[in-house]
Amino acid sequence: MRKLEEHIRQHRDDLDIYEAPSGTWEKVSRDLDRRKPLFPVWLRAAAVIALLAGSAVIFLKSQGLIMNRGLAASEDSREGSPAMLLKESEIYYTNLLNTMYIQAEPMLSANPDIEKEFRYDMAQLDSICTSIRKDLKDNVDNAEVVEALIRNYRIRITILEELLISLRESNNEKEKTDGDEI
Repeated sequence: MRKLEEHIRQHRDDLDIYEAPSGTWEKVSRDLDRRKPLFPVWLRAAAVIALLAGSAVIFLKSQGLIMNRGLAASEDSREGSPAMLLKESEIYYTNLLNTMYIQAEPMLSANPDIEKEFRYDMAQLDSICTSIRKDLKDNVDNAEVVEALIRNYRIRITILEELLISLRESNNEKEKTDGDEI
């Protein structure tokens, strides 16, 4: 980049051989003012919401958290049952994790070492979650098993929160040092 700037400075007179006709910039400015955005803000927001809701439904279905209505209603007709608490908690924590991961994803892609360590930690928590689910199939009304699963989700959220804070601080420091350069 510095070589290009140096070349332009040295050969500026040679490069400035053409002049734009008068009024060109005013015409460009008017044309830009008249242009409408391709998609209105409300349409973009609706698309993001639909994408998040759709991905949450797909994720929950793949995890077996969304079942046929008749089966789910008969199993969880007791309000406050551990199974009902578990479903509600999993939906809440899954949505929260997905939202946080979407925020962290661009910063993680810029830091491959951190992303690798993060994915390793999440894989370990996934294996723990799988074993808890096996225990849960045997004894769904056991509150201790439900609490263990919820604790697993909370650990994931804590890891993601700390990671987001760390990545944001790192990006802020990087921007400050980049901004100091001339």
